[in-house]
Amino acid sequence: SIMAYSRITHTRNGAAALKYALSGGAHFAGKERNLLVGSVGFLPDGSVSYLKQCERLWGKASSRNITQMRRIIVSFSENELPPDDANSANKAMEIGMKIAKNGFLGFPFVIAVQNDGAGGKVHIHMLSPNVNSVDFKGFNDDQTKHWYVRRHVDNVCKEYFRLDEGQHAKDKITQSERRKREENEEIQNENKHLPLSEKKSVNYI
Repeated sequence: SIMAYSRITHTRNGAAALKYALSGGAHFAGKERNLLVGSVGFLPDGSVSYLKQCERLWGKASSRNITQMRRIIVSFSENELPPDDANSANKAMEIGMKIAKNGFLGFPFVIAVQNDGAGGKVHIHMLSPNVNSVDFKGFNDDQTKHWYVRRHVDNVCKEYFRLDEGQHAKDKITQSERRKREENEEIQNENKHLPLSEKKSVNYI
C-alpha cells in the first residue's frame, strides 16, 4: 500500500459542502484555508459562482438522484509533495485535474489545494456535483468506489513522484484519525443546516 491517501464521500447538501471547502475556517489559526482553487469543466468562479453552476446541474438531475455532491480527498506524504516546496501546490492542482479528466469524464470539479491539518501535508479536496454535464446522470457505480478512485489517483501520481511506501504503522494511525477528524468537521458543518431529527452524529476518535 502507498501513502498518497485517498477517500470518497458524498452528501445531499452540496451547497454546504462547497461552502466548507472554499470558505470554511482553516484547520489551524493564522493559515489560509486554500493555497489554490481551480476547476475542471466549470467557468471561473469570478464570472458565475461555482454554486450557481452546480445549481443549474442539480436542476437537470433525475428526482431519484438525491446525492448532490461527491467529494474526493487526496493527501500526499511530505516525501511526495513537500509542504515547504513552493511548486507542490501547483503539482497537486495538476494531479487533481488529471484525476478528474481520467476517471470522471464529463463531471465538472472544483479543486481546492490545502496544506493545513496534520503536519501541514499537502492535500486536495475535489468536489463534483453528482450530475454529468453531458447526459445529466450521476456517478456510475464504479466511480463511487474507493478502489476506483485509488486506481486513478495512483496512476496519475506515478507521473509526478515515486510513491512513498514509508512508515506504514505510524502513518496509518494518523491517517485514520485525520480522516475521522475531517469527517467530523464536515458533519458538524452540515448539521448547522439540518433540523434536529436529521442531524448526524460525529465519529468517536
